Amino acid sequence: MIQGEIWNIYFDPIKGNEQGGNRPAVVISGNTLNKNLGVVIVCPITSSVHNYEGNPVLKPSKENGLQ
Repeated sequence: MIQGEIWNIYFDPIKGNEQGGNRPAVVISGNTLNKNLGVVIVCPITSSVHNYEGNPVLKPSKENGLQ
């Protein structure tokens, strides 16, 4: 897994109100960490837009490959 890639991840088990199941996620950990420790840090992403303060919104573009 390479930093910046988007993978379909199965998030389970969950705690509290966390979203579970299969979800797209972006790899945010660095490539050296991923390779040397075998640990990958990901952040789930969604197409559902909510007006929560501080939530970044990525708009589809050719550069990011989102549709």
